[in-house]
Amino acid sequence: MILKFCKECCECCQEDGYLDIFMSHSDVKKINADCVKKTGQLYKFKKSENFVCHFLSLTGCRLEEKKRPLDCRLFPMTFNLNKNKPEFFFLDACPKISEIPINWIEKTMKEATSELKNWSKKEIMAYVKTEPQWRAIPIRLKKNEKMQRKKLSRWAGN
Repeated sequence: MILKFCKECCECCQEDGYLDIFMSHSDVKKINADCVKKTGQLYKFKKSENFVCHFLSLTGCRLEEKKRPLDCRLFPMTFNLNKNKPEFFFLDACPKISEIPINWIEKTMKEATSELKNWSKKEIMAYVKTEPQWRAIPIRLKKNEKMQRKKLSRWAGN
């Protein structure tokens, strides 16, 4: 589910943001496009002529939700592994991080956890090595939602 303000902003799909998207083999099969290149165990978008994502239009992403790469659908979250299970974090690159609905976060983490079963262990390990965990804040929704919102808002500079 693409959030309304994501469709309005699309900063992550412009400049070099889209070049930081990592894709698994299963992501690439869904896209079925020649605008990706293999880099090690993962795939990345090739640089476009206009420096925006190949699939960005005036109304947002042209790809159907289920065809978008996991990394796109997950943003502004990322993950690391904790005891071989994904542990999710927010990246500091999103200006609207404190406005993200809790239900979107929970739904996205659940879908990502399920989809990661289609990734090979090598792809997961390569992804974890590429993500800048030092720019991340842990997501702990179950404990205290109000406290989490306050932390996100303060962390995002709001």
